[in-house]
Parts: sequence; C-alpha cells; structure tokens
Amino acid sequence: MPTEPIEPLLNREMSKAASKELIDVVSPLLQELVNYATNALARCARSDQISPRRDVDLAVLALYRHVIEVTDGIEVLLSQSCAVPAIPLLRSAFEAHLGIEYILQDEYERRSLSWLVAYIHERINAYESLDLSTNRGRGVKKLFEDDQSAFGIQRLFPNGMQENIRRLQNLLTEPHVQPVDAEYSKSAPRRPKWYQLFNGPANLRSLAEKMHRGGQYELLYRQWSAVAHAQDFQTLIAPTPVGNAVIRRFRDPELMRDVSRQSPRFILDATRLAMRKFRPKESLKKWYISEVRVRFLAVTKRTGFRLPPE
Repeated sequence: MPTEPIEPLLNREMSKAASKELIDVVSPLLQELVNYATNALARCARSDQISPRRDVDLAVLALYRHVIEVTDGIEVLLSQSCAVPAIPLLRSAFEAHLGIEYILQDEYERRSLSWLVAYIHERINAYESLDLSTNRGRGVKKLFEDDQSAFGIQRLFPNGMQENIRRLQNLLTEPHVQPVDAEYSKSAPRRPKWYQLFNGPANLRSLAEKMHRGGQYELLYRQWSAVAHAQDFQTLIAPTPVGNAVIRRFRDPELMRDVSRQSPRFILDATRLAMRKFRPKESLKKWYISEVRVRFLAVTKRTGFRLPPE
C-alpha cells in the first residue's frame, strides 16, 4: 500500500480548500500577468527601439524573461497552496527586477554589457569545470570521484568544452565588449558581481538601497534568503492557541498571504519598465484597468482577498 501522509502535517486538499478564496484571486492574476508579459517580451524583442549596437539590449530582455518564468512557477506553487517553495522564486524575481531597474536607471549600455561580461565569465568558468584538459576540470573530476553519491561521472565531462571556451573568450575581445572586460579583469582572481563594475554597489544590499528598495531588502529579502538557504526556523514551529509549539503543517495557508501579496509586484513593474524602454508609445493603462487592477488590489491590500461584486 502507498504511504499516507500524517494528515495534521500534510493534507493537500484541505490546504487548497483553506486557501481557496486567495487562490481564486491570485492564480488568475499571476496567469494574466505572465500571459501578457510573454506578449510584451516578444514585442520588446522586435521593437524599433532595439539598439543597433550589438548585445546592448540582451541583459534587460534576459532579466525580464527570468522574472516571467519564475513568476509562472510561483503561480503553479500558489495554486497548490505551496507558499514556502515559492519563496526562493520570489527572491529570484526581486533580484532580477533590481537588475532591470539598475540597468535602466543610468549608463544603460555600460551596465548592460557589464551584465553580459559577467555572464560570459561565469559560463567560461562552468565550461572549464567540465574540461578535463584544465587544472580546474581535473580538480572537479577528483571531487566527483571522492563524492560517493555521484554516478555516471564520465557523462558529466563531455567533449567539446575547449571550443565553447574559445568561442566565449573571443566574444570578450570584441571592441564593444573589451573595455568592460578590462574592468572586470581588474578584480581577478575574484569574480565580481556585474553591478559592482565601474564603482557600482558593493553588494546586493547596497544595490537595493541605491534603487530605493532598502526596506524591501531588510524586511523581505533577508527572510526569503533564510528560507532559500535552509536557515529559517519559523517554517518548522507553529504556536498553538494554548501556547504550545508544534511542527508547522506543510502547505500552511497562513504563509500564503505574504507570498501572494508580493508575487504580482515584480512582474508588473518589470513589464512597465521593459515596455517604457522598448515600446514607449504603448500604454499599459487599458490592459491594467480591464484585466489586472481589481485582482491586483484584492491581493495586495491588507484587508482581505474578496473581489468586489460585479
């Protein structure tokens, strides 16, 4: 017989039923935001506002796509009353949204190419880890040999890594990229974050403060990071009405509220920023009023989640 869960800890259908009022609002809202964003991304990518200079617009488009994809995942989890697993995705959406804001704030081309150069270096590092002709690759292979949980090790080190490395290294010599790569190389052997280049913010907290989101970082992002890094004690223990402490139930409807309130914000604002950059003549107002506003306000306000009567 298949194993049944301990119902006081995990009752999937009961959790969904307890969160139904919220799910019925937030799930269609996030689906609409994601659906519209896929159309917006496609229109932005073929906009006549795309820079004629190579690679300049890749960062914002990539970060916007990331916000869309993780929000799509958040919607799937919230529709099943899975708030805690959605938190790392919400954290990731916050980071990508910060990146979009920072790139669009000032020095657009240089910040965008800084993102690209840092990405290229991370890919080179990853390929070197898989290339047995490099010291790094041989070191990683030894780590896997010492890792008794690893299996199929040869498939982890495919051929052709040197060609991938050469291709990416050639990209770093392109005239429009080389000055940014020179700035990146000043930090060698440390691998700087892309936003740190050219005397940028020292860390993510500083980046958030620069974008006037320091409060979100302190009160929300730190909590989200504790969950993402398995350092959150609050997800284990829940108080009882008589003052005792018990193991918190999985898919706890109480945890759905904060995740649901924050999850629409980043994708909506990322869409606004992307459209303002690449489709400045298009207004989001009509779409927002007709398809988003009622549910957005019902989810993000603090008084409840009921929709007003039609």
